[in-house]
Amino acid sequence: MKKTLFYMLLLAGAVACQMAEESQAPVKEEVPASVFHATLEGAEAETKVYTDEALHVLWNADDRVTIFAKTTRNKQYRFLGADGAAGGDFEEVVGGFGTGEDIDYNFAVYPYNATTAYSYGDNASDPSDDYLATVFPKAQTYRAGSFGPGANLMVTKSSTTDLPFKNVGGYLCLKLYGSGFSVRSIVLQGNNNETLSGPVKVSIGDGNIPSMEFDTADPSKLEKEIVLSADTPVALGADAANAVTFWMVVPPATLSGGFTVTVIDGNGGMHQKSTSKSITFERNKQTPMKAFEITAGDVLPPLTVNEMGSVSLSGIGFSYDKNTDQVNLYEQDNKVWARFLRVPTLTMFEIGPIPADVAVGSSFVADVDVYVDGVKNESESVTDCRLTVQSITGGIINLVSDDGTRYAIRF
Repeated sequence: MKKTLFYMLLLAGAVACQMAEESQAPVKEEVPASVFHATLEGAEAETKVYTDEALHVLWNADDRVTIFAKTTRNKQYRFLGADGAAGGDFEEVVGGFGTGEDIDYNFAVYPYNATTAYSYGDNASDPSDDYLATVFPKAQTYRAGSFGPGANLMVTKSSTTDLPFKNVGGYLCLKLYGSGFSVRSIVLQGNNNETLSGPVKVSIGDGNIPSMEFDTADPSKLEKEIVLSADTPVALGADAANAVTFWMVVPPATLSGGFTVTVIDGNGGMHQKSTSKSITFERNKQTPMKAFEITAGDVLPPLTVNEMGSVSLSGIGFSYDKNTDQVNLYEQDNKVWARFLRVPTLTMFEIGPIPADVAVGSSFVADVDVYVDGVKNESESVTDCRLTVQSITGGIINLVSDDGTRYAIRF
């Protein structure tokens, strides 16, 4: 039982990548079957900067991928090279059990996910109808000049041990500036509530080019946002000429009503910037945006308990009503927890631990445990949710999560 509900801020998480320029010679047949050689799309170009024509992606040391080695069994492989390599060998991680059916090709997916599966399409006799079932990442991690490990979904298909990976998504390039401001997280949402992350089906066509569609079998697993987080707040430049670039990996899609980004600054302040212009993200293409300025004047006002109404924490919904809900703080192992009991439905939320030295602008990682009729609901409980304190005034603590959700707690 651990789920904090005080100071929420950003989160994220991400992909493997940077930029490079070298091209690796293909590995020949003498390579052992347990070792695969992988290269990255665009690595052959002679530049180390992102341009409209070429995007350069690099491996991280110890990157992990899923490889279906001519079998439908998901096997984990790790990268043997160093940070910044455009290509290199992957070796199977020993361990695990399971069997699979034989298939004609080797398929691989980055990043590794134990749930990634090789799936047969509607026509079992037609291999071209088959697809890779995996996840387009919602949580991504900030990295200067690129995107973070685990964010950049890539796939490949090969009849040999050479694996030429191709990028599945596109890239949104946000530029932010603001004197005296820093950024903890950025939340991207389509203005028409488009799906931006979650389960996907990835098919690989001619030229090893991938295409994807979101898997709508379980709509509750689809997400309407992408969250980019920084472990340490990123200081912004004072003017547009010194704006800081934030990279997000986005699915190929058209946001017909434009999009909104919610920026959570280092002090828990929330700033929203929007464009109503239709925008299309394309596979393996970057979409640069005009620099946005972050100012004190565009900070969203804090909530009060009466205004809070129905809210959600990473998909978990609850509301505060002084006539039906009970809210209290308690101490356990010298740490503070918050407990919410929704009386009519006997649903309880426990959030914590909350550090004893919380202050405006501070953030912490906590858990949210959800109990229904005294039994913990594992599917709705969330671990490692980062909260940031917006304000502490008049007996109310205002918090914001990494995904931009705001909370007000009376104490």
